Amino acid sequence: MTQAITDALGEASSAFDRIRNDLNFADSRFTRDPRERDRIACLNASAYIWLASIVERFIKRALSSILDEINAREVHREHIKYSLFALAVASELDSMENSKKLKKWRQRAKAFRSVTDPTPVVFNTAVIPIDGRTIRGDHLETIWETLGLSGDHVPHPRCKLALSDLAEGRNNLAHGEIDPVAFGRRETISDMRRLVDTIEDVVFHVCEASQRYLANNEYIR
Repeated sequence: MTQAITDALGEASSAFDRIRNDLNFADSRFTRDPRERDRIACLNASAYIWLASIVERFIKRALSSILDEINAREVHREHIKYSLFALAVASELDSMENSKKLKKWRQRAKAFRSVTDPTPVVFNTAVIPIDGRTIRGDHLETIWETLGLSGDHVPHPRCKLALSDLAEGRNNLAHGEIDPVAFGRRETISDMRRLVDTIEDVVFHVCEASQRYLANNEYIR
């Protein structure tokens, strides 16, 4: 595993532990005081936003680290998996959107000629296959397809449901579509603990897949 991915995992793990500690603290303070119960509800709500940011930050760091490592290994374009050309020629593909038809055909031809280019590939590590939305299962599926990672894109089907629930909750809270107290009241501490555990499983799964990808040179076709 690269040091960058190790550091990203360590940061995510520490954040998960902090959320668990907050949940344990809230669980130990059962009270009938309405104001105190509102605070606990807000803690549940804030955990949704925090969890979503942890996943997004980890995935961005892990993917950038993978591409940075491939760059460092100076892998020739002619050897990388075909699916990786979606990233290798990302800027060229983007530039075609507003090109006139004849120019667009020349750009297409140039992009495809690079498949057999014997020079080392250089990825822009800031360009990764996500779209700015809160991470869901289809983001992971796209990442797996683009990089050519082995195995399933989630460790268990329940992880897709958890990611969807997390994204919906995070977006509703962030956009002010639901009151944090009302949202937090419908989630028990036990529910939140299970959600944290499941999202942590996703992060570990991405980490293990990234490690295997680099160790086994899975970027080679």
